[in-house]
Amino acid sequence: LPLTIDATLRQATRRPTFEASLFTPPALTKDWQFLTPGATTQVAFPFVAEGSEIVVYAAINGHPLRFLLDSGAGGAFVTAQAAEEAGLTTQGNLPALGYGGTSAMGLATQATLDFGGAVRLSRQLLHVIKDPNVAKRLSENGHVDGVIGYELLSRFVLRLDYADKLITLTDPAAPPAAPDARAFTLPLKLEG
Repeated sequence: LPLTIDATLRQATRRPTFEASLFTPPALTKDWQFLTPGATTQVAFPFVAEGSEIVVYAAINGHPLRFLLDSGAGGAFVTAQAAEEAGLTTQGNLPALGYGGTSAMGLATQATLDFGGAVRLSRQLLHVIKDPNVAKRLSENGHVDGVIGYELLSRFVLRLDYADKLITLTDPAAPPAAPDARAFTLPLKLEG
């Protein structure tokens, strides 16, 4: 059976217009500081190479932890046990998809992260993974408490020195440093 509906439009409202400035992201405030005495443009701290993984020593609110450095990590996360040990308050219950599969997570705000005693990130948002199976896999794969990536890579020029097992973080506003004497140029050609 065909259905016919008769309707009368009694009122129409135009969508309001907004100034473009309302959609401009706020200016980022510097939320980091170098801790090494005298360091103004760069700092270095050690890392541990465990198989194909890079592990960095860090502290959350003064509590020592181990993190995988993952260039693909869009946000730092810690296990629920590490968050509790560091005194973080976890809020919310959200789904998370990433390292090791799908898990439930919460958020912890206002965390302070220190890396190798060389640099401090303040007022950080951390994802807290609640699934004990993810914590177990992290422990089995590297005895780590979490993963870090974007938080360092978005703020600094990062150099990995595998020979000396050092990570160097440079303020991106600093003039470029002279290349290391051991550095070499590797020509790449992308096709297709």
